[in-house]
Amino acid sequence: MAKKRGNNEGSMVSRKDGRWMAQMTGGRDAKTGKPKRPTFYGKTRKEVAEKLAMLRPTTYDTYEMIVRYHIKPAQGPL
Repeated sequence: MAKKRGNNEGSMVSRKDGRWMAQMTGGRDAKTGKPKRPTFYGKTRKEVAEKLAMLRPTTYDTYEMIVRYHIKPAQGPL
């Protein structure tokens, strides 16, 4: 039976050449509006999962972005 992937793990597959490949949706292209799908390769499944984890923002990063882009502009100059 296949092993279930974790949350936000993206698409991970084993290629015919023995390497692992992972893709995830990483935002949208500003010009075309199409989703960006960065691709990562590695020798093992664990190696590819670590590369994907490096792109995932932490809770602090997400909160900081929300404040910078949404709350501060709405407040206006102090």
